[in-house]
Amino acid sequence: TATMRFTASIPGSSFECALDGGGWKDCHSPLRLKNLAVGSHTVKVRAVSGEGLQSQQPLKVRFRVVK
Repeated sequence: TATMRFTASIPGSSFECALDGGGWKDCHSPLRLKNLAVGSHTVKVRAVSGEGLQSQQPLKVRFRVVK
């Protein structure tokens, strides 16, 4: 299990996450990822406010699951 916490600079923002190149899906902090395969993974997180995306560069976290 991997757990990540994140915040946005604009109160009331929501978040979207993408795992391993997959599509963007609604998510929230803390993000808990379960049943991940052994190997490298990448999670991208972007904040969305009422005005749209807060940044064109999402947060990118790379990590490895070991046996």
